[in-house]
Amino acid sequence: MIWQWCEERKIWLFASYINTNDNKDADEESRKTINPDIEMSLSEEAFTKIFHRLGQPEIDLFASRTNAKCDTYPTVSTGQGAYPGCSEALRLALIRRGTPEAALNLTIASLAKNTLKQYNVSFKLWWTFCRDNNLNSYEPSISDVILFLTEQFDKGSAYGTLNSHRSALSLLLGGEVSADVRIKRLLKGAFKLRPSVPKYTSTWDPQVVLNNISNWPSNKDLSLEQLTKKLVILLALCTAHRVQTLSLIKLNNIKSDANGIKIIISDLIKTSAPGRDQPVLVLPYYNENKSICPATVIEQYLTSTKELRPTDVNNLILTWKRPHRAASAQSISRWIKQVLADSGVDTTVFGAHSTRHASTSAASSAGISLDVIRRTASWTKTSETFARFYKRPISDETDFAKSILEDHPHNDFCNLLGEDPSNMRRGEDLHLQLCNRWNDTLTHGLKTLKKEIKEKYLLPDNCKALAAPILNEEVKIAVNDPALKRDRILAANQQQLGIALTAVGQALGLALKDKNPTMIEKLSDAGRLLCDLHHQQTVSRQRLITNGLNKITKEGLKDAPRDEYLFGENLSERWKNYRNLGKSASEMKAYQQRPAPARTISLPQRPGNFRGPPQASPRPQMKPSVGRQNQFNQQYRPQSFNFKQGPPRRGNHFNRTRQRY
Repeated sequence: MIWQWCEERKIWLFASYINTNDNKDADEESRKTINPDIEMSLSEEAFTKIFHRLGQPEIDLFASRTNAKCDTYPTVSTGQGAYPGCSEALRLALIRRGTPEAALNLTIASLAKNTLKQYNVSFKLWWTFCRDNNLNSYEPSISDVILFLTEQFDKGSAYGTLNSHRSALSLLLGGEVSADVRIKRLLKGAFKLRPSVPKYTSTWDPQVVLNNISNWPSNKDLSLEQLTKKLVILLALCTAHRVQTLSLIKLNNIKSDANGIKIIISDLIKTSAPGRDQPVLVLPYYNENKSICPATVIEQYLTSTKELRPTDVNNLILTWKRPHRAASAQSISRWIKQVLADSGVDTTVFGAHSTRHASTSAASSAGISLDVIRRTASWTKTSETFARFYKRPISDETDFAKSILEDHPHNDFCNLLGEDPSNMRRGEDLHLQLCNRWNDTLTHGLKTLKKEIKEKYLLPDNCKALAAPILNEEVKIAVNDPALKRDRILAANQQQLGIALTAVGQALGLALKDKNPTMIEKLSDAGRLLCDLHHQQTVSRQRLITNGLNKITKEGLKDAPRDEYLFGENLSERWKNYRNLGKSASEMKAYQQRPAPARTISLPQRPGNFRGPPQASPRPQMKPSVGRQNQFNQQYRPQSFNFKQGPPRRGNHFNRTRQRY
């Protein structure tokens, strides 16, 4: 009768299990209530008479925590009772560590729902272990925790499971569990004896699934079940996101334009964190094959579900059976797995999450940049496959989806083109707030506070080499104005580099006082690289200056020592010594007498095709170079020489001519 009454009024009844975490108040009250039919005890009046007649008993042999008459009573659970549930266990643990009750809900809210589910398994095992070994669940020793982890390892748990247990117990008992050296060593041993292995050693080709669904009828002719399955598999492949993300797509966050559809995920997902951007799903129109175009499928799905959609449901994906409601992540996973099985993918090995592996692997083989893959799949820096890089430039947001839908040559043929430049090695990510500021400074320069920062770090007196060397006055006279202007700019940059080295040196000094080896190593490496760059700046300035001088001056300034001045102190004296040394060396050379010029015979000029001897052209007189007439050029410019006309070249042709005439 009740069912008919509800059916006439279009009310649907269905049974639903309510988890303890979602029913905390009722669960807590049920644990507080004492069932008199089970927890029986002597009345206070009877116990008082026994006490006055027989005396105070030392132990209550048949009692529990709810009916004990003495402070001491035997129990296998040390008075802690049954397992209260994950959230309640955390509440009691936080209260024991001094957390105010007003902050308990806010503290527990920091844990994701799936994290609580995972820790709930560890807490249940821990409660059982404490009950069997007569331990207090909230006040064990580190040795007890080690025994618990060892027992779980003996039962078949691998390194990943033990690490999850350690994290849960660290939250329950305190941070000393994770920081203990013995527990760390225990987990390293578990990793070596039973290491974690990846779930998938290979993946499947997305083209197999796309070829299958492209043979389905048109979107308008598909049933709601087939249309829903087609939608979820295309979303999973073209976005490379988890099914959790797909289940959180809201209608009011779907934006369409001429190029395609963009979906903003406003709800928190697994990779959400403070300071991290929420993902945006980009689905372009794929006109080459509209049967597998994800944007077109979404438009048709919205049209097909418009009349079936409940008014209070804002999610995109609905269940196709009545009553139509928002599809859960588990339902979407099941539908994806059904499409994979229908396409010939071995679902005993590959699950719904394998679409994430298959799509990203296919995109990488197609030559898509790793930056695009990371951005599309919302991978974090802790990901084993692709690391997330903050605000990396993206060539085209639609590249990822197009690369999945298009058919590409095998990766072996792509290797013939050479190494992919996008697969370059990257280091550890910097702090997010640091990246925000450094990226702006590297792109636009330091516009403000530049003067204040320079004044904050004065160059130390015991390391004068940090200052940019001064250009010698003798050299200033010899070079032109553009060279002087260029050197002033380079000297200012070198001076700023010295100030940066001063800041690094001060930080390194603090690290040496704190005896922080990691900080000392990193700051020392940075300092040495910057010192080498400072030296290269000096060498570059010297070369640019000497390039504008004559050969003799350039040789004299070669390998000049660098101190406070760019070419060293006492440059004038060193230059005089160099000139005198060159003069002495030229005088020490053996005198070589030049041979007398050969005697020539003047021949009469003859008209016609007379073939006379070749004439030697006179050598032109070398003129001094035109430039700035200054004191330095007049003093050090090499003297010009007049070369006499040389004798004519003698040869067989010349001898034959003399014999003829």
